[in-house]
Formats: sequence, C-alpha cells, structure tokens
Amino acid sequence: MEKKILIFLIFSMQCFSQKPKNNLHKILNLRFILILLLMANISFAQIKFVERKYNVYGTEKGYLDADGLQTGLWQRFYSSGNISEELNYKKGKYNGIGKEFYNKGQLKTIKKYKDGELNGELIEYYENGIKKSEGKYKNGNKSGTCTDYFENGTVSKIEKFDSKGRSSFIRDYDKNGRLAVVKNIDKKGNGIYEVTKEDGTVTRRIIYKNHHSISEADFYDNGILEKENLYDYEEDKNTRWMEKEYTETGKLRSERLLYPAKERYRKVYGDSITELYHYDKNYISGYFESHYLDGKIAEQGNYKENFKDGIWKSFYKDGRLKFIGKFVSKNPQLKDSIHIYYYPDGQIEKAESYKLVESKNVRGLLQNYNIGSWKIYYRNGSIKELTDYGEIVDERNEVPGKHLVYYENGKLKLEEWILNNKSLTGLCKSYFESGILASEINYKFGQKNGKIAEYFEDGKIKFSGEYKWDDTKIGEWVYYYKSSAQKAAQKIIYTDEGKITEFFYPNGNKMAVIIQHDDDKDYKDIKVFNALGKKISLNEFASVNNNFKVKDFVMLYSENEFVIDVEIEFENSGRSYVFNNSFK
Repeated sequence: MEKKILIFLIFSMQCFSQKPKNNLHKILNLRFILILLLMANISFAQIKFVERKYNVYGTEKGYLDADGLQTGLWQRFYSSGNISEELNYKKGKYNGIGKEFYNKGQLKTIKKYKDGELNGELIEYYENGIKKSEGKYKNGNKSGTCTDYFENGTVSKIEKFDSKGRSSFIRDYDKNGRLAVVKNIDKKGNGIYEVTKEDGTVTRRIIYKNHHSISEADFYDNGILEKENLYDYEEDKNTRWMEKEYTETGKLRSERLLYPAKERYRKVYGDSITELYHYDKNYISGYFESHYLDGKIAEQGNYKENFKDGIWKSFYKDGRLKFIGKFVSKNPQLKDSIHIYYYPDGQIEKAESYKLVESKNVRGLLQNYNIGSWKIYYRNGSIKELTDYGEIVDERNEVPGKHLVYYENGKLKLEEWILNNKSLTGLCKSYFESGILASEINYKFGQKNGKIAEYFEDGKIKFSGEYKWDDTKIGEWVYYYKSSAQKAAQKIIYTDEGKITEFFYPNGNKMAVIIQHDDDKDYKDIKVFNALGKKISLNEFASVNNNFKVKDFVMLYSENEFVIDVEIEFENSGRSYVFNNSFK
C-alpha cells in the first residue's frame, strides 16, 4: 500500500513539473491525476485494519483484504498487554515467519509457514532462553531429525522422520541419561518400539510391519503381558482388530474382536466359565453362550441392545437345569412370567412370578411387579419362604401381600405384610423354632410405626415400646431382666425435652432416676436409691466414705446381657477409686 502511494506522489510531481503545451494538455493532466487519486482511494479501501478483544484471550490486531481474509502481519496479545504471538498471512493462510512469546516477552517459538502449512525450521525455547526443541517440517509434516532438550540443555529425545512424515527412529532419555524409549523402523516399515523401566523391564511394545502397527502390547510391573491389540491390514486398510487382556499370572482373561463390526464378539475367560458375547452397532445383541472349561453349556439366551431378551437358561456342570426365566430388553432390565431356580439334584429351589404393567403416568413405560405366590424351598422339599403378592391391578395396587418364613421343621419363623412389592406394613411377627412368639413390630410404608415388643425364648417379655412415623422412639419403653419374673430393669420415657431413665433392682424397687435433656447430653439430675427404695447418695450406693468426690457416673442396661451395669469413679486427695457392680 505504501508503494502505491509513493508511486502516485512521484508520478503526480512529474505531471506537475512538466509545462503544459496547451489547454488540452492541462485538461488531460488533470484528468489523469483524478484517475490516480481514485485508484489510490480504491487501494486504501481494499485493506482494512481490525482489532479484536476477548475476555479471556486478550487482543489480536491485523489486516483483512477485500475478501475479508487475513493478510500481512497479525499480532496477538496477552490480557496483560504483552505480545503473545506474531503471524504472517496471505489470503487467509499462514505464510512466512511466525513467532510465539512468553508473557514476560521471551521468545517461545519461531517457525515458518507456506500456504498455511509448516514448512522449514521450527525451534522452541524454555523461558530461560535454553533451546527446548528443534526440527524441520515439509508440507505440514515433520521431516528429517527432530531433537528435544531438557532445561539444562542435555538431549531428552531424538526422533527421525521419513519423506512422508512417518516416525522411523526414536531415542528417548530420562533426566539421568538412561535410554527409556527406543524405536527402529527400516525403509520397508518393519521394526519395533519399546518403553522400558529403570530395571530394563519392558512396559510397552509395538511391532510394525509395512509402516503399520500390527501388535501393541502393555505389560505388568513383573513383565507379564497385561493387554495387547492385534491388527491385520490389506493394501494399507485395516481389516481386523483384536484386543486381548491377561491376568498377572499370564492367563488369558478376555478377548474381543472390534473390527470388522459385523463380526464383533467378546469372550470372557473366568476360572470356571467362558462367556461369549456378540455385538450389533456397539450394543451386546444376539445369541449369548457361556461354557464350562470342559465345553459344556453354562448359560444361554439372547441379548437385545445390552439387555437380556426372551427365554434364558443356565445349567449345572452335569447338564441339569439350574434356572429358566423370561426377560424383556428394557433399561432397567425387566423380568416377565415365571422364573424357576433348581438345586443340583433337580429339586426346585425357588419360583418367582412377574408381570409387566404400563405406567399410567409415563406412556409406554413398562414396570416390573411381583405377582402371585413366590416360593423358596429347603433341599428336603419343605417350604422355606412363601410370599403372596396377589394380582397387580395397576401401578398403584394398595393390596398388601403376606410373606411367611418357615424353619426347616415346618414351624413358622416370620410373618410379614408387604405393600407394593417391597414395603413392610401392618403388624409383623417372628417366632422361635419352638413356636413361641419372638417379636411383634408394627410398620407403615416400610418404617417402624406403632407398638413393638420382643420376648425371651420362654415367652417372657424382653422389652416393649412404641415408634412414630419416622422410626423415632416415643412414649414409654420398658426393658426386663431375663432371670426375674416379669420384673422391669429399665424404663425410658421420651419427652419433647429429652428423656427420663429409671433403673430398678431385681426385686422391683427403684434403683435410680436420670433426667437428660436433648440440648445438653450431660446428666441434669441423678437420684439413686437403696434396695429398700430409700433415696441415698452415690457414696452410700457404692459404700464409699463421704470424703470421696464423685468424678464420673455411668449406669447402663445391656440389651445383650439383660443386666444393669454400674460404674462410679471417685477421687480423694489425688487418689481414685472405681466402683463396679452388675444387677441381673
């Protein structure tokens, strides 16, 4: 642009310096000057200066040509205002020298472009000015030898590239100068790439053939193969990709064919079973089989988009049926119809019934519900569990079903009511094997709510109490001695402020009263009594001289041992004494 202006000025001066021969000559000179002015204005209009500001990346400045493409020198600046990059453009493409800078102004990178691609030398520097790397590019690809350096100036990596920009030689060193990575590829594209630890153990190995990696392997710390990817090629096109994984002992854990896609499968090798999966469009789909190590079928069925679909069967090693049931491919997995499980001798172990119900709230959404009588059997054929779910009318069926559990001798062990397939509701009871009642608990929507009581095996009461809706204890809870006939050992009364705990001697007389508030977990008020019911001091309770001062006091009822444990710590003149006693 500056050259055009200079030519215009020089030419104009020449026009004015020449003496016009006549008026016609004057008119022609003036017209020519006007044309030159118009051309200059057009030239000015073709180049546009642009400055763009970004909140994060700072500012960039440069020129756009008549087509709106970047041209000439462009500069970018950090948000601090310091220059970050200089690039030259021609018709919107990088062209010529490019430079990058650190925030403090030191040169970071210098490179050369031609027609938008790197061409020529590229050099990088650390902030201290030490060379970081150097190499050459040709048509955007690395060419020849490229070298990386540590910050102290020593070589960290040497890599060579062939005429097509393919890496053919690597020597990679750690900071101690140890050779850690080696790559050697000959002119035919055959060779090896290896990464080693300090002890020389290989951690990764790639084998090349005809410039393609045909094997990529990773190793455990002990040198045993952990994982490998195997590739086949025909006319530079990948035709097969197999992935294998191994245990630390070298045993094959799984193999997976990833390509070609239409043949995709995955085998999983367990300690006793091998599983075979097939795929369709990244989903586990189609026929599935698992086998025991002797080749006999362990399980079979079909998948549809990652979920079991249709009838599935599993077998014991001797070929006897272990399970049969129907599934529906939905997320989450759905079950349908009857599912039966068998013991190894062929006796039924468990029978379940399912029904799919469409949600009334979400159109097309299927939900699983347990229906009918579910049964679990002991090996001798007697009933172990029986659950009657009834029939599902719709997704909000409120009819509770009964769940019964039996001892192997046929006597009832547990009697529960279940609502909506899962939540306990109403009065639930448990029994000892002798048939004596063991507990009574009231539930509402799966939470304890109402009266509760547990009993000793001789039928005597162990404790009783009450819960409210959120499983919180309320009212009076009474705990009993096991050896005393229906004698209370502890009573706890829950109040809005806290709780009042009363302890009793085995003869029924009151032993202690402790009042505790929720906003202060320390005891607020402690009263103790002798076996005759007379109020006494803690010193008298422990038969300790009144000169001893009470330092700590603990009185607890053990729900496991059904006894009251008392511990009082006294102190006097630097001496301490601990009183312990148990009541049962």
